[in-house]
Amino acid sequence: MCQGCGGEIKAARGPGAAGRRSASLGGLLARATEAERHFLVRLVMGELRQGAQEGVVVDAVARAFQVPAADVRRATMLAGSLPAVAAALASEGHAALARFDLQLFQPVQPMLADTADDVNAAWERLGAGVMALDFKLDGARVQVHKDGPRVEVYEESDEQARGAVRLAPDRAVAEARGLGLPPDAPLVLYCTCPNDATSARVARDLMRNGWPRARALIGGFDAWKAAGLGVEAKRAA
Repeated sequence: MCQGCGGEIKAARGPGAAGRRSASLGGLLARATEAERHFLVRLVMGELRQGAQEGVVVDAVARAFQVPAADVRRATMLAGSLPAVAAALASEGHAALARFDLQLFQPVQPMLADTADDVNAAWERLGAGVMALDFKLDGARVQVHKDGPRVEVYEESDEQARGAVRLAPDRAVAEARGLGLPPDAPLVLYCTCPNDATSARVARDLMRNGWPRARALIGGFDAWKAAGLGVEAKRAA
């Protein structure tokens, strides 16, 4: 039921698309129980907060299709998309994972550490004896893909709205002018902060300085994806 509705929402394009998406979502909510409605609304708004991060979902997909979790993690790392891997498993089974391989201009997801069920299992795997722990200072990680004259640089975080450009919040007006953004252009802004506070502030600054159609996207990038709009790999440069 949810998958069919999601497909309808994603496929809706052209004049009247917003109305068709609303009708599809409204129909789904009307058919759902109260508990299901509560879940679906929070899912669409990006406020689910049930703790199922991607690593947990990878293990769940492996268990659902009865394949080794390590194989699913490797395929997801190379494909850059867990849904693509799950779809391949659903249609072709375990053998489908072998076709996921390194490809130029398909950024590889980071896989920096192995996992263990608990501390005792990790201790046993590393071997008995003295263990040294120290602080890790994280930094920026990028991938550089090159094929002839084409060079792409990708950040660790994997997606952004298709065609998005980054504006520094405190220099947004100057940077928008530098980019030559037309004054009549509709500008959609999103951020990763709570309640879209930064994108709302930047939108107000732009509206006051020559871009009256600047608006903050409620729900941020999650809302963009939930609406079925285009995404692409995020580039560092």
